[in-house]
Amino acid sequence: MLFRSELALVEIAPDQSSALATAADSGEALLVVPGPAGFRVTGLAGVAAGASRIVYSPSGKAAALWFSSTGHVQVVKGLPAAPSARDTDASFFGGDPGALAVSDDGAWVMGAWAGQVYALGPDSAVKAVAVNGAAQALCFFHGSLNAAVITANEVVTISDIGGGATPKTIWSKPEDAGQEASAQTAVGLAV
Repeated sequence: MLFRSELALVEIAPDQSSALATAADSGEALLVVPGPAGFRVTGLAGVAAGASRIVYSPSGKAAALWFSSTGHVQVVKGLPAAPSARDTDASFFGGDPGALAVSDDGAWVMGAWAGQVYALGPDSAVKAVAVNGAAQALCFFHGSLNAAVITANEVVTISDIGGGATPKTIWSKPEDAGQEASAQTAVGLAV
């Protein structure tokens, strides 16, 4: 397809084999694949127009598209050869996620809403992920349902988000770090 429009959002797959984008004029979700004669641009069947955010999985085989206007997330898996989409209503969270991640198989999406991390899975499953504080970054590990969550106070790995979702803190800010800094500042000012 010869594409004669500007693009609004563009997210390139981690392996750079393709990109997902939205058309600036219509908001249509597009798959862009480079080839010997230029780029092949196709619409993504089953994906709504107007995505406000796009994130790829670690391998680029899946992606999540967030829609601020509806509070829905659509997961596209089978990229780039055979894309298929699944829609999940996340409007009950009441706003945009601060961070978003999707697993390589497209089964699970993690999002950070209002200081809490949730995993959204097949059959409308919703799981709260045990972390302390608002997530600043989320990611799934390549080819697995293991994930990492980074907050201002800790880094947590989550084993098997689709099963037990077992958290393990691998780094945490010392509890008295703020008090030490205040004491050092006070001593410096007193001298």
